[in-house]
Parts: sequence; structure tokens; C-alpha cells
Amino acid sequence: MRRPRSHPSMPTSGIPTSQAIEVLGRARRRDTEQKERFLSALADLEQGRLPSARTALRNLVAESPSDRRFRAYLHCVTGRMHESAGRVAEAVVEYDRALGFDPDLELARGSRDLLTNKQSRGEPEGGGAGRIGRWFRK
Repeated sequence: MRRPRSHPSMPTSGIPTSQAIEVLGRARRRDTEQKERFLSALADLEQGRLPSARTALRNLVAESPSDRRFRAYLHCVTGRMHESAGRVAEAVVEYDRALGFDPDLELARGSRDLLTNKQSRGEPEGGGAGRIGRWFRK
């Protein structure tokens, strides 16, 4: 039976330790930069700068295609863009796609539920917002 080591050791992969540390440092910097750009895209989304948020999220998806969170938010932004253009059916489809990537994403779920409730009540697409829209609805 083999005796366990008293301290962990680095696996021998043929890479000198200094190069391995450098690679890890670059990976950490890249992750930090991605996180900052993601938070910036979320701020753009929150402030209504949809084209800027969409561009940033597209770049993040291109860099990390396996990150489901980036894809979910990209579909949310696209859904918001369809919604603001009055294309409710396309917006609902985008919100469904976002929920396919992240079923717990409240932003997509709430927006989708709001739009489907409007459709079920028979409100017209792009039914006007605010007080003036309410005056002319019926």
C-alpha cells in the first residue's frame, strides 16, 4: 500500500513552475476583465443602452461560447430590443431562449410573463406606455 504524501505537489507536466504561474496569472486577468465587461453590459442593459449591451454580450459569447450566463443575457437584450420595437412575438421567443440557458433568470421570466399576460388580455402590440397610452387603449 502506498503511503499518502504529507504535502501536495504539482503534477509534472514538463512546464517550469514560473511559466505555469505566469499562465495562471494571465487566466485570472482574463477572467477579471470578462467579469468587468459583463458587469458593464448589465449596466448598459439597466440604463436602456441596448445596442451597446448587445455588442458587449456578443463579444463575451464569442470569447466564451460555453458560458450559458452570457448567452442567456444576450437573448434577454435581444428580447428587449424586439419588445421596444413592438415585436412582441419575437421578444417572447428570445425570452424563452434565455430561459433555456438559465431557467432561474428573473429578468427573462418577468419580461416574458408580462408580455404573455398582455397578449392573453388582448392588448395590441406596442399598446402605448404611460398615461397617454392608457387613455387611448379603450
